[in-house]
Amino acid sequence: MKNRHWDCSRATLGVMMAGVLLVIGSWAGSLQELPVRNMLSPEGIRWFLQSLLPNAEASPWLTLFVLVLGLGVLRESGLVQAICQALAFRQPGVGRLSRKRRQALVLALAFEVLYVVSLCIGTFSRHEILLGVTGTLERSPFLAGWPLLASVGLMLPGSIYGLASDKFRGLLDLLRSLSALFVPMAGFFVYLFCVSQLLGMFCYAGFDTWWGVRMDILAPLFYYVPFFVCLVFSYSSDAPAGK
Repeated sequence: MKNRHWDCSRATLGVMMAGVLLVIGSWAGSLQELPVRNMLSPEGIRWFLQSLLPNAEASPWLTLFVLVLGLGVLRESGLVQAICQALAFRQPGVGRLSRKRRQALVLALAFEVLYVVSLCIGTFSRHEILLGVTGTLERSPFLAGWPLLASVGLMLPGSIYGLASDKFRGLLDLLRSLSALFVPMAGFFVYLFCVSQLLGMFCYAGFDTWWGVRMDILAPLFYYVPFFVCLVFSYSSDAPAGK
């Protein structure tokens, strides 16, 4: 069957070509005494080799990795499809959820509400265990751990629905669902590694300062927009139908 996932290979190829042009531009710019660093100089080559891992670590790859764990459980559980089916029940061609799936859906949503309420209590109650030492969100455990908190918020209803509806036959099925999205989204993480190097080179060469580019705006566009596009295609192309 033809793979209908969004292919990140073209985006990765475009990033690589942009990287080549950036290197050539930095070399030509240094010859013209423009305010850029030459990436082909010994200093530039040393910087590139030493910054491969730091550039990747500076990107949100770990944040997205943790989110993909929860999204994988949510996808494989069939909860999203059950919610859509429940909302569109009265439309032509849309069947009614079985009693078991309705009960699993209510149970999953109830646990999700309890989880959100628990987070609110831990953040805004008088105990404020998720706030920082200053009593605000600045440097707080909530902001430091939001990827895990969000991922758990996705895993929890998916796990409850999957187990209650027999979509997951046991703990092994649940554990396998954690990695369900890594195959369709593997190309994105290759792209993410490449684009983190491109943005690092762009800053090192000095093009961001010379052109007045705001990296705090540009970088998230390169990171998160392809992630959400890839995620939407992964869910809509061949997401498993719930029982």
